[in-house]
Amino acid sequence: MTAAALICALVLACASPSLDGPPSADEPKETRLELNRNRADAKGKVGGESHDHYSIRLEQGKQITITLRSRGDVAEFMLSTQGPFRDAEPLRSDRMKQSKRQWSGSVPETGTYHIYVMAHPAAKYHLKIESK
Repeated sequence: MTAAALICALVLACASPSLDGPPSADEPKETRLELNRNRADAKGKVGGESHDHYSIRLEQGKQITITLRSRGDVAEFMLSTQGPFRDAEPLRSDRMKQSKRQWSGSVPETGTYHIYVMAHPAAKYHLKIESK
């Protein structure tokens, strides 16, 4: 391999996006929530192609209910054990409501959980997490 070809290969390798790299500039800042007296709240505004990202540490076996309210019920959320958003898979619950605005169930394992709030076209919202 010539020196020019080697340099070209190195430049291409360094310029290629990594699937495991840091979040892109499009990924919103993660806001950490803490349970205070078994409750956490967040309010915000989101819309279009964007989403808001919250994380919270939860303990295995705790019963939690997450509720999202917005005018016209246009906001929805996804609860996941994975982040960033592009890699997230929804966490299912044995008692999961058939709604993208409420999740109730038992925390399957201790760890950090991610909540992604979305709305289209846009919405002001109130996210509430309660633990028993």
